[in-house]
Amino acid sequence: MNDYSILANGNKVATMTANFAQASCPILLDGQSTPFQVADAKHDPGTAAEMLNNWCHSQGGEIWGEDDEVEVVAN
Repeated sequence: MNDYSILANGNKVATMTANFAQASCPILLDGQSTPFQVADAKHDPGTAAEMLNNWCHSQGGEIWGEDDEVEVVAN
């Protein structure tokens, strides 16, 4: 498993953890389980971050706002 920082406007807003080489690997957000696996994001950390933000939005929050500039950086 590898950690990735999700940055919004240059500020770290979350940590995503997964092994993007393994399709069945779960994707964790700040150490907590999510309903996603790496295959759901087509093995792409950027796609995974967007899926997580959309999921968080559906749960009543979000990782970053609509106008934020987002970057995913491997730690």
